[in-house]
Amino acid sequence: MAGKRKRAPAGSPRVPNRLLRISLLVCTVTLLLTLDDRHAGRISDECQMVYTAVAMTETRSLGLSLDMTVGDPATDRRGEPVSRYGMASSFLQLPAALLAPGVERRLGPGTSGPLFLLVPILCVLAAGWASSRVATLLGGTLTGASLAVFLSTIASPLGSYGSMLFSEPLQAACLAGVLACSLAAVREDDTRRSLALAAATGAMIGAALLAKTVLLLFAAPLALPLLRPASRRTVSKRLAAGAAGFVPLAAVWLHFELRRFGALVGGYAEERFSHGLLDGLVRLTVFPDCGLLFFFPVAILAWWTIARLVRGRETAAGIRLAAAGAALSFSAMLVTSALWWCWHGAAGWGPRLLVPSVPVLAAFAALWLEKRPGAVRAGAVALCALLNLPPLLAHPALVAVFTNTCANPTISAREAAALPASTTMQLPDGTIKILPSFVLPYVPSAAPQVVYPWFAWASRGGTPAEVATRLQTPPWLRERPAITPPDVATLQGDIGRVAPRFRWGWGRTLLAGPSDPVVTPVYLNALRNQAVRLLKRSRPEEALEVSGTLRAITRSGDADAFTLESLRMSSRFETAADFVRSLGGAARSWPSTAAATALLLRDSGRESDARAAMAVAAAGDRSRRLARFARLEPARWPATLMALLGW
Repeated sequence: MAGKRKRAPAGSPRVPNRLLRISLLVCTVTLLLTLDDRHAGRISDECQMVYTAVAMTETRSLGLSLDMTVGDPATDRRGEPVSRYGMASSFLQLPAALLAPGVERRLGPGTSGPLFLLVPILCVLAAGWASSRVATLLGGTLTGASLAVFLSTIASPLGSYGSMLFSEPLQAACLAGVLACSLAAVREDDTRRSLALAAATGAMIGAALLAKTVLLLFAAPLALPLLRPASRRTVSKRLAAGAAGFVPLAAVWLHFELRRFGALVGGYAEERFSHGLLDGLVRLTVFPDCGLLFFFPVAILAWWTIARLVRGRETAAGIRLAAAGAALSFSAMLVTSALWWCWHGAAGWGPRLLVPSVPVLAAFAALWLEKRPGAVRAGAVALCALLNLPPLLAHPALVAVFTNTCANPTISAREAAALPASTTMQLPDGTIKILPSFVLPYVPSAAPQVVYPWFAWASRGGTPAEVATRLQTPPWLRERPAITPPDVATLQGDIGRVAPRFRWGWGRTLLAGPSDPVVTPVYLNALRNQAVRLLKRSRPEEALEVSGTLRAITRSGDADAFTLESLRMSSRFETAADFVRSLGGAARSWPSTAAATALLLRDSGRESDARAAMAVAAAGDRSRRLARFARLEPARWPATLMALLGW
């Protein structure tokens, strides 16, 4: 028989409780032990936000270079690619971007990846803590608060986002934070503390706006408790304090919107709400592919609890307003997500666009569960944890990248009309192709609950040929036979990157980065992106500085090529010649370095030597792009290395 549960003090916003601290500790340790830190930075959304942080620390700018990792960014008023996403995530990554060069110089190339994952991990934990505060402030027990922590983190789809550089953990923390602060503000007896919490509510709404513009629609209703009936003066003071917290961050948001796009919400200029509402609602709730109930079944308990609190005659005004705000917030999120052309989110585990609502829903679900026997509570947490185990066994980035290496399916002109033009490719014969990630969410056999366990099984180990062979039979093949994987010969040459063996543990890359070829060197990739951007924009002095940072960490061929091209574009021919002589034979024959040397020799009037250098570059170039230039006269070569390499 369950013992008497201790109820948290109603008036205090602080909840000193050993059980709650233990719950947070368990969730923290579990996240750190189960999240693979090697794959962060493989998806374009992640890269745009992190690369922006590196651009700010290295070049004091926001610009990016369009490459394979930065697909489809927005364009600023000067025509330069910039991140289309909210700036809050990039701001939070600034400390990691500042620390990364020192870490990589000391520990080796690629070792700083775990630093960038600290933000999503901490945001997941912050969302869990805020959810526990909401549960307590709604009148729940400390047992309910602990349940909310688990249901918001390791027993929810949000937990897996701690291993990716998406902004969903930050969004979730902001939404739960708004509701927690607004409830605490009206529960606080001390006027000064109450107004401070109201200001924090506004600041959390501003942070939500900075994280993602549309989040304002979902965050504002969660501040409804500030309207709890009191004297007119008291309510006015709360609202004024909330506005005081909101306005500074809203001003930052406005500045960066105008600076980047020259208009509000300019990052999504070509994208629209073109998906069918009813279809989207059904798919995001009760269909297995992205249905929230298949990833977070306690959501139905949350919805029932919210409805009961809103209708309850004896429900306190502040709690009724909190429940109404949660209902409005989730409804707005559900409807806008259902209408959005990319309702499924394209990458990530579960219904990505609904994941930020999980901590708020978890708090209300915990209110229902805390009154049930211990076996029911434990069973609910265990079920949610089990349903969200697959992304720990197969990293979402690996699944997303593998999916998009498969053959692009054909879609009709009518289907293409509902999508942004940047997502489709029209061939000369009129055929329209699209990436598999935009088609498979409609295929039942490609549901994440099927694909992730299959991918974990396929990549469990063995020879490269064995793994590549297992990858030839994805679950969707019978329904969509056109979406075929690359052949065995193609896959096995890069199987370590495509389907590496399963590994748990945040922080191991700090020590194993240089020796683990699977690691995605997110910071080095960001530096390369900046070097290319500066060279393409004819800013060689700045490019030379970035290239120097890159060479101090890794003596890669591209780093040498960027340095040499920066010197050539600066007309520092003597220094460039000395630099070439300082390189070893293998470094000089690297395709991009040899091509940069060829351009230097051409500009120095040594055409025969330039042809020889270009021949060396062409011999090592797997893309075969440089082969045609080796057959041309140097005078007909492009003027810059970036144009020569097609970057």
